[in-house]
Amino acid sequence: DAGFAVEIAAQSLARFIWLEVESAGASDPDPIFSDNCFDLPAGRKAEVTVAAKGGWTLAKLRAALRARSIADSY
Repeated sequence: DAGFAVEIAAQSLARFIWLEVESAGASDPDPIFSDNCFDLPAGRKAEVTVAAKGGWTLAKLRAALRARSIADSY
C-alpha cells in the first residue's frame, strides 16, 4: 500500500480547500486524505497525507489530483 504527502500553498486566502481525484475507476479505490476541508491563509502551506491503495502510483496520483476551493463553486 502506498502513502503520499501533498503540499499545498496559497498566495491569497483560500477558503474551504478540498482535494479530489478524477475518475478513480472501479479497479483503483479512492484515496483517503488526512484532511480534506480546510482554510489556508495567504503565504502559508499545508501538508495532507494520502493513503492510496490498489494501483495508485505517484505519477498516477499527480495526474488525477485536483485541489478546489470555495472560489471554484461559483
